[in-house]
Amino acid sequence: MPFTLIHGFIAYISVALFTKDRKLRALGFIGGLWPDLDAISLLFGNEAYLHYHKLMHPLVFGVLFGVLAAIIAGRFFKMGRMKSFAAFTAGFFLHIIFDLFFTDWAIRLLWPFSQQLFIWPLFINQFILLHAMATLAFLVVLFLERKER
Repeated sequence: MPFTLIHGFIAYISVALFTKDRKLRALGFIGGLWPDLDAISLLFGNEAYLHYHKLMHPLVFGVLFGVLAAIIAGRFFKMGRMKSFAAFTAGFFLHIIFDLFFTDWAIRLLWPFSQQLFIWPLFINQFILLHAMATLAFLVVLFLERKER
């Protein structure tokens, strides 16, 4: 999906289905954004962006950064490590799933075990609808959270 923030919205909403813990929801949101950190390469020009973007998308990074997020969340925020790992990794994996189906960017999903590129752009023409629905759902979830307080 072309807009990174939507990945965060989708991850937040998805984690919210399983927990009311705002810290875990936030961690899912961060996990949803995380694979696009390599998009910072855009600061060095379009050629750099085209070369480096998607390097953070292999599933192995979701697991590795999920472990790191769980350690940091447990140590500094007194959060359960397994739940933190699950929230972050769910967000990360959702990002990858949505990229596979809603974009035409190929991903080395199984790197470093395989160099094979994966792409299934089944819904590439519906990404605008997905963005609108995800944004609306995210705003509804935030409104409901605020109302609960």
